[in-house]
Amino acid sequence: MPMWNADPRRFLLESARVDPPVASVTAVLAEDTVLPVATGMLHTGTQAISVQAGTTAQLALSSANRDPVVFGGAAQSVRRAREFDPLGRSEEELANILSWNGLHSRVEAGTAPRGCIGCVRARSCACGVWRVVCGVWCVVCGVCVLL
Repeated sequence: MPMWNADPRRFLLESARVDPPVASVTAVLAEDTVLPVATGMLHTGTQAISVQAGTTAQLALSSANRDPVVFGGAAQSVRRAREFDPLGRSEEELANILSWNGLHSRVEAGTAPRGCIGCVRARSCACGVWRVVCGVWCVVCGVCVLL
């Protein structure tokens, strides 16, 4: 509750990073590419894999949002990347959260490759649930409504 009260926006973003509502997406690669694929459960290294254009790929957003290179801080710590810390995440880290829509920074800017018409409503509902359950009013995105 204290983390929610301190910054509802960060709390919702960090919640979506750690436990995304859409855990993976399927994409068809537009061009030949080389992907660094993690080796080992603890991301002990990477192996380069060549993938041809037209290949269908299943992208695990839940894993990408725990990538120590992006979310592990200066030390690129696996532990840091996996922990829930809405108040300790930098704005840069929050901007790099991946969702079905794309990078969060691009979703907020309206330049993401896809848009979800329910995105704003989902945040509004989350605020409403917290308000009803906890008796706390919040304004995350300026459009909170009564349920």
